[in-house]
Amino acid sequence: MTKNDERKVRFWVMLCHLGAIFWLPIYLFLPIFIPLLNIFVPLIIWRNKKSEHLLIDINGKNSINFQISTTIYMIIWMILVLFMATDCGSSLGEFIKGNSELKRRVYNYLSMFSLPALLLGFLQFFCSMSAAITTYIGKSYDYPLTIRFLK
Repeated sequence: MTKNDERKVRFWVMLCHLGAIFWLPIYLFLPIFIPLLNIFVPLIIWRNKKSEHLLIDINGKNSINFQISTTIYMIIWMILVLFMATDCGSSLGEFIKGNSELKRRVYNYLSMFSLPALLLGFLQFFCSMSAAITTYIGKSYDYPLTIRFLK
């Protein structure tokens, strides 16, 4: 493999990891929320480039597994907060109707429980950045808290 080919491989490996945080500039600058973008961008890169080199295949799988895992953790957390905030879902109808006491209680729960969601978002961002940098310089990176869906 030539030096130029090695750079191309490392570039695509880095993009597999950075593609997961592509949602951040979109979310910051446009009032659009595109669900699962953190999974789709690495998935598209991995599906198109995995046959070119083993490193792209391995790192693409690692990135996708981590992004699916963090998405599942976030969905579980959002469901738990919703049910805790509405007394296990029994007051959801009152919340929709506009009960101000219930809205205050829901706001308190959401503000109290948003810290773990924020920490999970920071974990996703910093792990993706660390993985991109580490793999670009040629070392391997293992994401924490990852469920291995793709092996």
